[in-house]
Amino acid sequence: MTGILRVLALASLACFCGGGISPVMAQQGGGVPQGTADVLPPALQAAVNAGNPQAIRQAIATLSGGNPARALGLAEGVVHAAERLLTANPQVAVQLAAVALETARVSATANAAASQEVISAVARVIVSPASQRVAPDATAALATNVVQAASASNSSALVASVSVAAVSLAEKMLASNPSAAVALAGATVAAVKTQAVLTSAPGQSLDVISTAARIIVTPEAQRVSPAACAQASVSISAIASDRGVYAANPNAAMQAMASSYATVSSASVRGAVPDALGTVVGTLNQAAANVGLNQANPATGTQIGEILTNRYVFTKPPEDRGAIPPPPVITDGNKDKVSPS
Repeated sequence: MTGILRVLALASLACFCGGGISPVMAQQGGGVPQGTADVLPPALQAAVNAGNPQAIRQAIATLSGGNPARALGLAEGVVHAAERLLTANPQVAVQLAAVALETARVSATANAAASQEVISAVARVIVSPASQRVAPDATAALATNVVQAASASNSSALVASVSVAAVSLAEKMLASNPSAAVALAGATVAAVKTQAVLTSAPGQSLDVISTAARIIVTPEAQRVSPAACAQASVSISAIASDRGVYAANPNAAMQAMASSYATVSSASVRGAVPDALGTVVGTLNQAAANVGLNQANPATGTQIGEILTNRYVFTKPPEDRGAIPPPPVITDGNKDKVSPS
């Protein structure tokens, strides 16, 4: 409470001096434009300047007066401030983004567009190399939360783009924190599994499961999280067998199927979830006989037969995937203007 009072005292000083975004913050930015909506009220600006998450929550609650739409507007300003802080203080930036996301999740029904903008901005925070380097655990936790928030948004475009961003982070985390990488990859796979997302964003859904498959097929992932690897494998094989997803890139879908089968065939995963192998095999057998999949790729049945007899040869993935920039975050509002690469 003392800290909050100190922040409010600073707010009074800020009000006397003119308030607004501090000159230091304005110069530190990560290329995020500052609009009039981002000029925060003095009390909230002081809390942001202090990097105090609890004070930010208190300021949003006080200033919004219980109005969810007002709270969302304040959260937008906070998350944009977080983006501008990424270069100078990524750890605080992640904390600010987390508070903004909390507000967006609670107040989402008041203004869907504002909520989705907060979610999109948080997704940009989690893919920042600075946040991943300085605050890897907090960034991973934020990534899981933003995937869940996107899933509740009723925007298939947002779910797909945020999941692509989050699973790219999961792959980078694999060496340092395989358990968290598997958990985050599983969350993204679950997010894109709905038919609405698969239908509207088959290519991005395939990107998600392809990356997740590369994670779960590794021995270290299977050692630390065998049950989660099994669950992801079952979902990945089912998504890869979706006609639209498969047609987006049959070779990539086939490799995801092969990784799923290899994962559930491993001793550690079989020991944790014995039934997963039978489920994946059943899914692949159905895919092999699927007319739509065979129209997209006449070799479908043959290649799945190779998978099930351990004769499938994986194509080597591109080198240095970490150098590939993440796709733009796409929402229903801008999906006609931005094309995923």
